[in-house]
Amino acid sequence: MAEILVFCAHPDDEIFGVGGTIAKYAKEGKETVTVICSDGESSHPWLKEEYKIRMRREESTKAGNIVKAKETIFLGLRDGKLNKDMNTRGNLLRIKEIIKKEKPKKIFTHSIDDPHPDHRGVFRAVKKALSKPQYRGALYSFEIWNIANLKKRHLPKMYVDISKTMPLKIKALKMFRSQIGSLIPLLPAVYVKSFFAGLHAHCKYAEVFYKVD
Repeated sequence: MAEILVFCAHPDDEIFGVGGTIAKYAKEGKETVTVICSDGESSHPWLKEEYKIRMRREESTKAGNIVKAKETIFLGLRDGKLNKDMNTRGNLLRIKEIIKKEKPKKIFTHSIDDPHPDHRGVFRAVKKALSKPQYRGALYSFEIWNIANLKKRHLPKMYVDISKTMPLKIKALKMFRSQIGSLIPLLPAVYVKSFFAGLHAHCKYAEVFYKVD
């Protein structure tokens, strides 16, 4: 069993959204299991399918080891099609089975307001899988591309101080070498976002989550 479950769409989403928090929880003795729904295979259309999948899974596994995630589970669904694929009966059952097995106290996933349709598809599926009263933990959403989300001003926020684990988050992000061209320009934004969240939390760096349920 794991106290924390993270559901995300693509490899690297887990680190961008929750990497510092995963590392912080690990230092506190709390185990995290990450579920990555697609392999992000559309990012390298010129490479063979099996090579792309292996490459991206290896990167996520290495990143997970750095932040001390207990396990990374890959569902292997279609990149770019999660809005449809995640909501099939079979895949909803897979999500429910993972939740039932791990019995987490907290679940983290994408925001319904995220501009990426795959991210919204993952949120909808996780929310739907939790529609029955068996799960008594909390569901939190995280932002990746939204700098400020005015739609969620009414939702309770949870700030997690990642001042001590920010270096691990950055180190884990650098494991995604296949994405290095887009990753390097994004690193300043990662620092800025964490800095401003830290101002609200009265610390150097923080990650912010919105309590959905």
